[in-house]
Amino acid sequence: MARSEKNESSDPPPQASLDAPVAWFRVLAAFLIFIAAWGPSLGFGAFEFFYASDFLSNYSSSAISWIGSVQATLLITTGVIAGPLCDRGWLRVLLIVSSLGLVVGFMLLSLCRQYYQVFLTQGVLLGFSAGLAYTPALSVVSVSFAKYRAIAVGLASIGTSVGGVIYPIAIRRLIVTVGFPWTARILGFLNLFLAIASLSIFFSIAPSTAKTTGVLKLREAPKSSQALFQPKAFIEPAFALFAFAGLLQFLAFYIPVFFLPTYGIQHLGLSPDLAYYMVAVLNGSSAFGRTLPSLVADKTGPFPVLVVSTFASSAILFGWIGVHNLGGFIAFVVLYGFFTGVFITCSPVCVTLKPISPDLSVFGTRLGMILVCVGLGVLIGGPSAAALVKGDDYVKAQVFAAVIMAAAGVALLYPWMVTERARKADQQQQQEAEREGMQEKV
Repeated sequence: MARSEKNESSDPPPQASLDAPVAWFRVLAAFLIFIAAWGPSLGFGAFEFFYASDFLSNYSSSAISWIGSVQATLLITTGVIAGPLCDRGWLRVLLIVSSLGLVVGFMLLSLCRQYYQVFLTQGVLLGFSAGLAYTPALSVVSVSFAKYRAIAVGLASIGTSVGGVIYPIAIRRLIVTVGFPWTARILGFLNLFLAIASLSIFFSIAPSTAKTTGVLKLREAPKSSQALFQPKAFIEPAFALFAFAGLLQFLAFYIPVFFLPTYGIQHLGLSPDLAYYMVAVLNGSSAFGRTLPSLVADKTGPFPVLVVSTFASSAILFGWIGVHNLGGFIAFVVLYGFFTGVFITCSPVCVTLKPISPDLSVFGTRLGMILVCVGLGVLIGGPSAAALVKGDDYVKAQVFAAVIMAAAGVALLYPWMVTERARKADQQQQQEAEREGMQEKV
């Protein structure tokens, strides 16, 4: 009996359990979670301008950018904790704690009067709370699909774009009309609504999981692979280079995101309202980058789409240097949003591939480790670029972002080659097994 149970737990998940209709409800729940998790971070540009011009005007732009950098970094790097816990069946606990933090964080932000208070609430509490939900929600969607994995992740991650459109506009309008404290409270109530809706969906469809099981009970991995952190993974060339590429991608990615409003106002002479809307335009265009390329990725695999998008993003960043009018600025924002939107969709799907992840039971752990590297890039990127900006001269920061993004594309080439080789080997083994089965029948 014990022998039978052991064999059952080590079998891969049945294909019928993947791509099931109920899995699309998980996509909807993740969509709502991504709005609440990513919206405050992507809307930080609106907060940053208010802080620099009014609320925290005594502090340097670099000091203020640390708030947004820490928030985005924790959103991403908390996955190193949340991913393994999700693998062990703590999905519901993580989502509840995250929801509470995202609501309480904004309520506390409304009471802040000093820099350190804003840093701790907006930078630390909101960032950490968002990270507790981001990786688990991403993991659930990724392991719930096989054939439609890329498009499912893409549809869920549109929530990131929606949050990136709603929050900057809401922050800008609310601060002017009701003031900073009530702006924070209203955003807290918005997160409360999103939490109730997303948790209701997840709790009604997610299976009951024991602490010893993986995400959605897909598999039970050996204890050695269930460690919270797998440092030996970094001596695997494909994994290490993929993680390094993620660090470089997001180091470069957040530089324009943080500085779009100030660039538009200082360098192009745009009105504050129009400059703020550029953040919303970028996030809106990224919604198309998260979905349309996913249709291609489900056919060709995620790596070709990710590599092409990374090099295209680098070229667009170089083009940013030559932007001197509103038309060029809008073109830059739309194209950059589209191609960088691919990062959010295709990168997690790449992590599901061998040898990046040996199997899906450790997907959350491996994804969390990669997100730590990505978070380091986010942490470094904003303040580094702020140090390179001199007045309205952004050229050094623009060149820095473009070169770093190109280096990320180069780093992705080897993992792409190795995963393609592994895919062909698995395909060949499957064909040989099918031939042997046919011969036995004959």
